[in-house]
Amino acid sequence: MGKGGKASENGSAFMPPKYVSMDDVREHNRKGDSWLMIEGKVYDTSRWGSKHPGGAKILGHYAGEDATDAWKAFHNDKDFVKKFMKPLYVGDVKDKEESDIQADFRALRKHVEENELLKTKPLFYVLHLGHIILLEIMAYCLISYMGGSTASFVLGAMILAVGQAQAGWSQHDYGHMSVFPSHKINHIFHHLVIGHLKAASSHWWNFRHFQHHAKPNVLKKDPDVDVAYLFLLGDYVPKSWAEKKKGFMPYQLQSNYWFL
Repeated sequence: MGKGGKASENGSAFMPPKYVSMDDVREHNRKGDSWLMIEGKVYDTSRWGSKHPGGAKILGHYAGEDATDAWKAFHNDKDFVKKFMKPLYVGDVKDKEESDIQADFRALRKHVEENELLKTKPLFYVLHLGHIILLEIMAYCLISYMGGSTASFVLGAMILAVGQAQAGWSQHDYGHMSVFPSHKINHIFHHLVIGHLKAASSHWWNFRHFQHHAKPNVLKKDPDVDVAYLFLLGDYVPKSWAEKKKGFMPYQLQSNYWFL
């Protein structure tokens, strides 16, 4: 490399990094024209969304924004992921800022990682899965051998409800790739638990749930709070729906049927 030369993020030698401002990044905040910042570097994801393993929507949610914390949370093997990011590199942000809440969150994450609070014990999850399967077998045997009485049916339903609830939380951790070091093994267990024990799609869950963690409780971005046809949340949605006369539920009574 020549004197004073420096390899840029996109791999070209003898090229100093290009600098862009946060205002430049914010301007690229729409579908088909999407930039996002990760660790002070800007990437153009405008045409890459369809190739993203986590789906295009989650990238779109951070268009024109700092996606550093979400990126760190979703990717375990960061060095591997950065190989795919190099062709998308635009430049470094020259005026990046860190809000108070970002600083607090990053300090908390550093504390959690240094104290190995995210370190899992795979044996626990294997035993946990074993007890879920045992509950399923117990409920089946109860109804099969005790007949179709009301008591056996209710007790069997209660056991199945406990097993299904436990399976729901178990598949959650497999889906986050947070149990085993190997992504492949995590995927296998995730397919097994949510696909066979809960009869749901693992791909559907991943695309939906990752959006939830990327933008928790943000209307129109977090699908878990997209419940407008049942409940109206926040300050903006109830007013806008009332003005447009949308919806069909007796929303003035939603405090009474919320528990359902």
